[in-house]
Amino acid sequence: MIKYWSTGVAGNVDSGDESTRSVATHASAGPTAPPYRVQIHRERRGRLRRDRRNPAIVRPVSSAGFTLLELLVALVILVSATTIVWATFSSTLRAWQRGTALTDDLHHGDFVMEQLTAALRSAAFFHSDPALYEFRLEKRGGGQHPADVLSWVTTSPAFMPGDSPWVHGLHRIVATVDRDRRGERGFAVTAFHHLEDRDDLDADFWFISGRVQGLRCEVYDYGRDQWVPRWPESNSIPSRLKVTLYLEPPRGERTPIQVTRVIDIPVAPVVTQALDQAEGGMME
Repeated sequence: MIKYWSTGVAGNVDSGDESTRSVATHASAGPTAPPYRVQIHRERRGRLRRDRRNPAIVRPVSSAGFTLLELLVALVILVSATTIVWATFSSTLRAWQRGTALTDDLHHGDFVMEQLTAALRSAAFFHSDPALYEFRLEKRGGGQHPADVLSWVTTSPAFMPGDSPWVHGLHRIVATVDRDRRGERGFAVTAFHHLEDRDDLDADFWFISGRVQGLRCEVYDYGRDQWVPRWPESNSIPSRLKVTLYLEPPRGERTPIQVTRVIDIPVAPVVTQALDQAEGGMME
């Protein structure tokens, strides 16, 4: 049985054909009335509905849905895509956090190294009393956390607080890695008048950076053309040092970050000798 609709007419048409038929009819409103095309559909499954744009066209309404297998496949694809996106996002976030932490550590290391370099390059030494102005290097610690003690006389205000009496003028500065009252390691310095006869470690240290976990200093031996861990000479200052700062390792790693710099201390023996000769001539 075939159902069809036309303008103002509804009825049934018998047909033995299984395919869809189309019948063109004209309304009885006169010879000038436009023709309407009526789509006749065989009702195979479900009910019929009219086309919203052309009410004369009747379309079957499909009652088919998704199968369980199709839903499972779609769910697997969605979960896989979400997992891939989340893994990519997580790895990118961890890399960004690690890079930010590494950059922050390097900024701390650069700050300490710049201050240390400025203080060493401003080292003062006078032959009139070499033991008073000598450079001292004491080895402490080892492995990944060395804690060498550097002591020298300088005129630089590096590491000095603004209200310190040693901001201007000669003073002996001591730099090392020590533990604070909470037991945490950090780069620490102290300063006192260069004429004071006192132990370098017998002073109150103030901590500059908790990121610096180790300090190592080596002296260049021109005679052997190599770096040596100790300063064998006394009553003098070296002309070249290699200072290494050990920063706390990034999260999830054990190897500390190393910041190394070669520092040349300006030594002018010719000028010093000329000054000594001038002073000798004036005394005569």
